[in-house]
Amino acid sequence: MDLDQFSKEAVEKRKSMASDPPRPQYHFQSPSNWVNDAHPIYWNGEYHMFYLYNPYGVTHGIVHWAHAVSEDLVHWRDLPIAMSPDTAHDNEGVRSGNVFIDDDGIPTAIYTGTGLAMGPGWRGRKRQAIRQYGLMAKSTDGMVTWKKHSKPIMGAPPYPGTRTHHDAQIWKDDDTWYQLVGGSYRGNGAALLHSSQNLEDWKYVGRIFTGENGDYGDHWELPYLLPFGSKHVMIIGIGVVPYFVGTYDSATHTFTPEYEGILDYGIEFYAPNPHMTDDKGVNGSERRLMVGWICEPNESPAPSNGWNGMFSIPRVVTLLPDNTLGFEPVPELKSLRKNHREFHNVSISETPNAN
Repeated sequence: MDLDQFSKEAVEKRKSMASDPPRPQYHFQSPSNWVNDAHPIYWNGEYHMFYLYNPYGVTHGIVHWAHAVSEDLVHWRDLPIAMSPDTAHDNEGVRSGNVFIDDDGIPTAIYTGTGLAMGPGWRGRKRQAIRQYGLMAKSTDGMVTWKKHSKPIMGAPPYPGTRTHHDAQIWKDDDTWYQLVGGSYRGNGAALLHSSQNLEDWKYVGRIFTGENGDYGDHWELPYLLPFGSKHVMIIGIGVVPYFVGTYDSATHTFTPEYEGILDYGIEFYAPNPHMTDDKGVNGSERRLMVGWICEPNESPAPSNGWNGMFSIPRVVTLLPDNTLGFEPVPELKSLRKNHREFHNVSISETPNAN
């Protein structure tokens, strides 16, 4: 694979889009077409941005994992598509998940695949249906190419009352790996926990947090459980994204909310991913970063111009003393600042075609 040639082609495609007035200048987005759901990771001094991408059009379709890399969270270089829907378990889309480093130091992705499978139909007949699978892949060449595990690591939910599961968050506690996925339980959204000793064989632990009376929808996506000192924060994906501050009991694997807030009041902000940490905090401390998907409103001209969607500027996430989440744009963005100018007492008239 000629990485230099791929990068040149991506640069040319970006140049051809640059004259489009609505296209953002400093928010990261793909060279063209549809994007959603970022899966970033910091590794070996570089920031890798994996994200869902439809190479065939400007609407959500059979998505792939696209890939870009940066040294400063500001300037990004496109890399080849990391994973394509090329197996029976992801031929309808390589969907959301996360990347982490396994016990052997190997970059590992656990993600949701959607694939066509034969399932029960009307009067016992078989019919094709799209099913979700928990899948795994590993990379040994700096996360450029990925080798998929030969079979799913998780299939259909094995527990009564629960349907679907996807969008894995992965972490390790002592000798045990944990995987948190979104789903539903008896008409309410739920965050479902699984555990494993080897990343291949997973067992269901339980629901660590479940909605009540349909207050937070009947299905959750993209759940994240984040430690902040003695507290934990739970983020769930439903519409305007809420978060909950509370306590997590690692013995019973239950989360008890104490405070509630809204992550972002913009309805176009969705799929926030706070999984990535680096060592660029105060005195080299850990810094938690979050990137979200900014989808285009229905009236946007972007799709007709060859692109659809972008990603929020990276934010530093902290828990404030009043138990609300604090957000700051990463200071690296200051490198984009130019000469400052001030204007006072200026009247601006309406200009129909201002760009």
